Amino acid sequence: MVTALIGRLREQSVLDDLVAAETNGRALMVTGGPGMGKSALLDWTADRAAALGRRVLRVVGSESESELAFATLHQILYPLLDRTDRLPAPQRDALQRALGLTDGPAPDRFVISAGTLALLQTVSVEQPVLVVADDTQWIDMSSAQVLAFVARRLAGLPVGLLAAARSGSPGPLDHASFRVLPLGPLGRDEAAQLLEASHPGLAEEPVRRILQEADGNPLALIELPVQLSDRQREGTAVLPAVLTLGTNLDRTFAGRLRTLSDATRYTLLLAALGGQGPGGLRKVRAAALKSWPGWTEAVLDGIAGSDLVGIDRHREEVVFSHPLVRSALVRAMPAAVVRSAHSALAQVADQDPERKAWHLASAVTGPDESVAKALAAAADHALKRGGAAEASVALSRAAELSPDRADRVRRQVDGAIAAAVGGQLDQCAALLQETAEEDMPVEVAVRRATAAAFVMIYRDSDMEGVYREFLPVLERIPAGGEYDADFERVFYLLFIAAVWLGRQELWEPLTRSLGRVSVFGRLCHAALSDPARTALAIRERIEAVAAGPAPQTYQQINWLLWTLHATDVLGDHGPLWHDLTEQSTYTTYHLLTVARCYDHYIRGDWDAVETLTAEAEESAHERGYDFYVHAALYARGLVAASRGDEPVWRRCAETMRAWAEPRGLGFGVAEALEIEIRAAVTGGDAAEAFGLARRLTPPGTIPPGVPHFHRMFLDLVDSAMRSGHVEAARAHVAAGVAAGVEKISPHHAFVLAASRALAAPDDQAEARFQEALTVAGAERWSFECARVRLAFAGWLRRHQHRAAARAQAQSALDIFRGLRSEPWMLLAAEELRTAGGSVEPRIADPAPILTVREARIAELAAQGMTNKQIGEALHLSPRTVGVHLYKVFPKLGITSRTELRGALGSHGED
Repeated sequence: MVTALIGRLREQSVLDDLVAAETNGRALMVTGGPGMGKSALLDWTADRAAALGRRVLRVVGSESESELAFATLHQILYPLLDRTDRLPAPQRDALQRALGLTDGPAPDRFVISAGTLALLQTVSVEQPVLVVADDTQWIDMSSAQVLAFVARRLAGLPVGLLAAARSGSPGPLDHASFRVLPLGPLGRDEAAQLLEASHPGLAEEPVRRILQEADGNPLALIELPVQLSDRQREGTAVLPAVLTLGTNLDRTFAGRLRTLSDATRYTLLLAALGGQGPGGLRKVRAAALKSWPGWTEAVLDGIAGSDLVGIDRHREEVVFSHPLVRSALVRAMPAAVVRSAHSALAQVADQDPERKAWHLASAVTGPDESVAKALAAAADHALKRGGAAEASVALSRAAELSPDRADRVRRQVDGAIAAAVGGQLDQCAALLQETAEEDMPVEVAVRRATAAAFVMIYRDSDMEGVYREFLPVLERIPAGGEYDADFERVFYLLFIAAVWLGRQELWEPLTRSLGRVSVFGRLCHAALSDPARTALAIRERIEAVAAGPAPQTYQQINWLLWTLHATDVLGDHGPLWHDLTEQSTYTTYHLLTVARCYDHYIRGDWDAVETLTAEAEESAHERGYDFYVHAALYARGLVAASRGDEPVWRRCAETMRAWAEPRGLGFGVAEALEIEIRAAVTGGDAAEAFGLARRLTPPGTIPPGVPHFHRMFLDLVDSAMRSGHVEAARAHVAAGVAAGVEKISPHHAFVLAASRALAAPDDQAEARFQEALTVAGAERWSFECARVRLAFAGWLRRHQHRAAARAQAQSALDIFRGLRSEPWMLLAAEELRTAGGSVEPRIADPAPILTVREARIAELAAQGMTNKQIGEALHLSPRTVGVHLYKVFPKLGITSRTELRGALGSHGED
């Protein structure tokens, strides 16, 4: 039987609900000041969960381990490591590399996070799981990012996550991912009850004083009476003038620690600084033997007899009764003794270079190049495991300890780069500011420019600034030799700026420098700079590059992904980009997500587009990648425009335009315009569509500086024909044929063939339609293929080939139904009827199944909750909630929220 805590019935009820939930996990954060009882509540919850048959995974944050990448995650997952073989290979490998169990390329945090969630889910199939994390204000940043990811995705899983953090010191764990349960002081009656239970028999005056001084703080109520003598407790001696603990609750522990021997206190200090967790006692023993003359095992007997600290001999672990005991130890000991303890722990940490480096850094009092080098090496080790945040901190500390000014600046710049790689753009900007006025060698200047451009691009979307400031940097880099890699870094950033600014003259300096970048850079330049002229032989070049050595840097990886994306062949090279994902940085992850969204769109998997874009927007927003928040809107807007969903496509287009126009991002403005063109075509307003399309690509020309000209090619030709601009349509087709754009990719070939069919004279139309529909892989481009079939059906009907017209119209209707595009379905149905066919009633799929998350969202919406309220309850963004509801309505055969309650009832348990 798990006992109740005095004065915490409300909180225990909330926590009991968390533990009792078997199929719908939640994340809860308990907050409160020191001594308010957070740890006691977590202990109670863990005991309650164990009594109910849950598997409990516990961890306590520690200041001494906050700089060690994935230290907290390692403690949580250690009991589960024998189950990692059940995970998909990319997730298994990423987790093992992050936890330092295997070597390999630095894993992406997204894959690490997904692997953690998958591992918890795998284990929870056998037994519901509760993860309990105390003192999260002291956990490492990399673990915090993973836990926040998990916290947002527990709906529908038998996994709970309970965390605790100090009020006012939230630490790195994002509280927005949790439901927060604040813990305040006890009321006077509950405080008196707790005081009586913990210290029965106190006289009236000490009770009054202690209740007054403790002010409802449970730990103070328990610890204050320990300061009193027996006579003071009995009320026969005057009480001390000062009993106040206030925010310095560790003072009471410090006083009790002073009663221990010097050797015992020093041994406990070693445990507090680096001997926690299973096996920690072995490190404490080894460090004490090296640094304390005459130390013997008998010292541990004194520790075991204390009520402040216990020793678990089976686990070889020192267990502190409260986290404040650790801080009290460190605060109470002279600084020289603390440094000596760190030095001793460093001597026994040879197998853990990161921990050793931090102990050395805490043991020195001034600049020390050997320690700075050790920290730089620790940063490199953290980076290889995916711990970019900790690498940035280590490099910053290494800079502080560097005696040489040049080394200091170089390490500060490297720390900024690590922060950028880790998605901490504000931290990156702050570190760069410290080196703003420094003179530095060209190679360091290049690296600083790279980090600064990350902030300018991904946080500020300032492409003009990037091009203006970094073109001179590119020209400073000496030709050849050791600076080629730095040249490629800066070239890559200027490349991004040139694409998004969309002005052809910006490509000229880059074109002149192509010989100094890798094959991946040259390939991407061909795909994007002026594809109608430069990408005509790119299919063979892509195949050759894909078969050759893999890209080694994030720039090369991104260039290859961008090439596949720009030529619409991402879906044809799935194994290639899957392999690249394992090495990805945050920018690569977001670029890949945006590319996949568009690939899903052109291949007709529109529901996947909605899900991916919602997740991409949410992820980019939380990481401060404002650039990708907006870039993710493009494919979502195309889906909405193609389905006639005006509120959604208009929001996407207007948001993109409001972002892109003030920044001069011509590419972003063009994408917003493409959404509007697609919406006008779908809505039947051919004149509007043609007027918009000709602003991007004047009929009869394929202008440079429009790398994705083919995306609106069919819309321009179609709208021109429907609005009476026949010659303009045919001129545009002729320009595509003359350029040979069909050589760029299979999709380019299909778009050109489809456009030739739509613009063909009557005596050539049938042959052109047949050619378009027999282009290799034509059915892959389902939406465009259905549009061609619909147009062909109209031509066949007008020329009295009614049976063939009905077949084409029916095929188009089936495709539009699968895409859930109501406007195009209506057009196809009308064409089918006009050709003499009948339109069968739509038959809903039997018992349409909602996912667990969709069902939960639908239930809450049926109760009248808004998207924002649902998002707060499930730790989702309102936009993500809206996307899920968008998919729920057609599954249930309804069109509004008011119909949800009845629809859910009629579908029962399904």
